[in-house]
Order: sequence, then structure tokens, then C-alpha cells
Amino acid sequence: QEENWDMQEIKKTAKLGWAEMQLVTSSDIGYNYGFIGSMLCLWLNYHTVHHLLPTVDMSHHREAQTILDKVRKKHGVSYSYKSFWTMYWNMLETFSIPRAFQVMTERD
Repeated sequence: QEENWDMQEIKKTAKLGWAEMQLVTSSDIGYNYGFIGSMLCLWLNYHTVHHLLPTVDMSHHREAQTILDKVRKKHGVSYSYKSFWTMYWNMLETFSIPRAFQVMTERD
């Protein structure tokens, strides 16, 4: 998740629109997992879709993710998704260092 919270990158994207900022700073657990896989990871493979389209019923999230992927490729916007285990280890890693302290020590 480090690349999603790189302060230099966020500063570069500060002039982006709201939707593009959501894509650049969000990350999903996996992609195209199907129903069982989605259920096992608590539907966090549609986390970005949920933030972009919070009122869309989750039964449409898979289709929305497919459309989102096509649109973001067309416009050259990054979209982060990682395996369950990669995200799990990243989460544990972020707990090892208090985030506020880490951000303060990274400032220019």
C-alpha cells in the first residue's frame, strides 16, 4: 500500500478530480474473484468501486469494476489491487509503525 500513500505522489495528484484521486489512493484485495472469493475477502475486492459509487447496490459491483477498469485504462489512471496475502502483510506492516510518526519523519 506504500505506493498509494507516497506523499510525493499525492502532492503531484492534488490537482486531480475527486474520482481520479479515489482511484490513485485506494486499493482492492484482488480482482475478478467471483462470488465465493469476494465473500471470503468480505467484498473488499470492490472497495474502490464502493468509494466511487457508494449508492450502487453491491450486486452490480462486479460489472462496475469491469467498466471502471476499461475507463481508467483509456485515461491512463492507475488502479491498485493486490492478492489477499499481500494486502494482509501490508496491513500488518502498517500497524508496526504509527502512521502519524512515519508521515512526520518523511516531510520535506
